[in-house]
Amino acid sequence: TQRFYRIGPASRPYTDQMYSQLSHSFKGNGLRPFAPAFLQATVENGDLIASWIRRSRSVVDGWNVADVPIFENQERYQVKIWKNGALLRETFVTEPQWTYSNTQINEDGATGDIVIQVAQMSDVYGPGLFSDLSTTL
Repeated sequence: TQRFYRIGPASRPYTDQMYSQLSHSFKGNGLRPFAPAFLQATVENGDLIASWIRRSRSVVDGWNVADVPIFENQERYQVKIWKNGALLRETFVTEPQWTYSNTQINEDGATGDIVIQVAQMSDVYGPGLFSDLSTTL
């Protein structure tokens, strides 16, 4: 939605020539998904298993539901693996967990300190805010 603004000195009426008018359209940050909560990682048999809890922007104040509503056509997450500022792997998953296999870890050279990032995906907005976790392999 396009918004219009008049900017000028507060001591003068907004119809004064010193005011300028701007218009701007915003992307809709109110639709941006929250970052996933409780991102954690464990290593089992050489595989790194990352898991998290999805978050919702509305209808989440009840204790009688097992999980918060998605409000999207599908549940999707973007997962990224970083090492020393370089992106090693990026993937999309449809559940709140992902296994980084020992084979993938070796292919990517992901030994030592890495950062895992996870964002909820929105059909309308795209990726939301990322949660990140530093760990050592």
